[in-house]
Amino acid sequence: MLKYTPDVGLLKALIAMNDGKTGVILTPPDQQVVAWVHQQGYRVTLVEGTAEIRPGDVMNIPLQPLTF
Repeated sequence: MLKYTPDVGLLKALIAMNDGKTGVILTPPDQQVVAWVHQQGYRVTLVEGTAEIRPGDVMNIPLQPLTF
């Protein structure tokens, strides 16, 4: 389990370095971070003022088509 301050760049780095070793990342429920997590399709649970991000659990939602 990892804890850190809410920052999308740091979250991206933690997930990239994670490589499936950490099941849960805890962060304050910052709206920008939670929106990015949902956009990436990761499962996130808001519990008692904490966002539990589970990079290994991908939500069962269809991916949005890429637009250029």
